[in-house]
Amino acid sequence: MNAVDFRELSKTYKTRRETRQALDSLTLSIPQGQIFGFAGPNGAGKSTSLKILVGLVQATSGSVEVFGHPAGSRQARDLLGFLPEVTLYHEFMGVEELLRIHAHLAGLPRDQHASRIQEVLEKVGLWERRKSRLSDFSKGMKQRFGIAQAILANPKLLVLDELTSGLDPHAQANLLQLLLELKDHGLTIFFSSHHLVEIEKICDSVAILHRGALQASGPLDELLGDGRRCTIKVNPGETSLDPSLWQTAPDGLASCSVAREESSRVLDDLREKNVEILEFRSERQSLDALFYRLTPEQERPTT
Repeated sequence: MNAVDFRELSKTYKTRRETRQALDSLTLSIPQGQIFGFAGPNGAGKSTSLKILVGLVQATSGSVEVFGHPAGSRQARDLLGFLPEVTLYHEFMGVEELLRIHAHLAGLPRDQHASRIQEVLEKVGLWERRKSRLSDFSKGMKQRFGIAQAILANPKLLVLDELTSGLDPHAQANLLQLLLELKDHGLTIFFSSHHLVEIEKICDSVAILHRGALQASGPLDELLGDGRRCTIKVNPGETSLDPSLWQTAPDGLASCSVAREESSRVLDDLREKNVEILEFRSERQSLDALFYRLTPEQERPTT
């Protein structure tokens, strides 16, 4: 069973002036135990998808299931934790105080509140600041607190919308490391982000959305290449190269594609022949390159 299944999901917003299609027949599955990235330009439909998933918005058509339960149902809500892009806290309150309220709202037995609050605060690195007020926290610390409240009720799925938006590089790195640790503890994590580098760094799989429609999805190694082959480019000069392996361009330069385990033999042969090696690279495209190929220039992210 998948953690999430979107099936032919569509959402249309209507106003007096226009009808806007936010989602167009989105079909996508999130496997259990993965960190799954959700990428797309502004207005692509990412936040709408997540809001339908957690039960905050109703779909126009189609369905979403969370571990087999309809999105928005009590069973589905009990299995997920959610941290939206914009969070508004009672900042005059203390960390423990606010988490006790969340524990009560989540239905945790009262005799488990103290131990569970300590557990999640230690997990996000805020136990030593448990007596602090939220107003004393930096944005990065507030995001860590947000994750603490999202996992307080022991969900199986953690849904995050633009977790690292507006954070400095150190805070971003700390949060990404935290997500990897949470995955190791069995959580499935589904998060949207404009930062393609961070998706490529920690995600097992990714989906790219554009104008409400799915453009590509799957494991990163399948979408980007697994790096098991290499491209070698050389200037052969007067040296004759095997035409069954090498392709020669009009400018006289030659290139070939070989399995990684064969690359050392090919490079050694080139060195013995004193052939100038111009380039050696793994055949794996970046997520940026794939994203920009699938989305128009004018709708690329600005962050």
